Amino acid sequence: MKNWLLVPLVFILNFVLAVLAFSIPVGIWQSLMYGDVSGIFFSSFLHCLYLILPIACIISIFAVYVFMMRHSEKRGLSFLTLIISFALFFALIIPLVYSQGEKINQAFNSKEKVSIDDKHLETFIERPVFVQVAGSIVRPFVHDIYEQYKASYTSYLIFSGSIFLLIFSLWVFTTITEWKIVNFTFLPLLLILILYAYSYIRTDDFILSIEDVLPFAIPKFWIRPVLFCLAALLIYIYTMMLLLVRRAKKMPKKQKIKKQKINVPKVKKPKAPKIKMPKPVKPKKGKKIKEEFDTFIPDTLGDFREADIDA
Repeated sequence: MKNWLLVPLVFILNFVLAVLAFSIPVGIWQSLMYGDVSGIFFSSFLHCLYLILPIACIISIFAVYVFMMRHSEKRGLSFLTLIISFALFFALIIPLVYSQGEKINQAFNSKEKVSIDDKHLETFIERPVFVQVAGSIVRPFVHDIYEQYKASYTSYLIFSGSIFLLIFSLWVFTTITEWKIVNFTFLPLLLILILYAYSYIRTDDFILSIEDVLPFAIPKFWIRPVLFCLAALLIYIYTMMLLLVRRAKKMPKKQKIKKQKINVPKVKKPKAPKIKMPKPVKPKKGKKIKEEFDTFIPDTLGDFREADIDA
């Protein structure tokens, strides 16, 4: 099966798992805190379920990134299937669950909650500090999205759509950079920073400070969506710059065309045939014959005859 076809399945499974991972512990904790109240587990489970849906959606987006980190082929199709899956949950499923929010709240608030008398159990099930801090950061975010839905469906789409546009810009940035393991820890950190910054952005003091800076009047509803869109635009621009720089580095450099020298084959002149001359025969060295001449020189020439002298 092609990996890009698994993206919707990965998104849906992680969405369901994230919802259950948040809702079930809350239901158990509420049932332990108010043990004598019947049906408290189910009502608190549903109360947490419909509020935590936006966070579950963000976690599913990050889960798809981790899946694509290991299966990176056909990113275009994977991103398209992710957008379609997210749009179905964002525009249809979450508003459909939100439509039952009032009934769930009434059922949850109608329960008379009486804390348990066991102090040891109360101390044991007391929420850790990091859970309390995370709840104080997440709770305003999810409540504001639900309040925008209660105002109108259009305001929900505009407000939460701008937030998810910012989340997707982070997703695209981390996908393009291909830092893999670094991004695996970078994405949750960015999510925490966004939620932490939102706890201040939602305050009236921040809205008033923005209105003082702007030279023209703008409705308060549009201030936060515009800020989210501008932040997402900056991240998209930076991502495109990184992509262009990377492609420029990968492009082959232009090579200088060298003039090719035409090598004319050299014609070798025929060499004259070598005529071997016969070697001169050296005469053999003979034995030197010593000739001994007996010379007789007389004392007087009178003893010689004329014929002897001629001889």
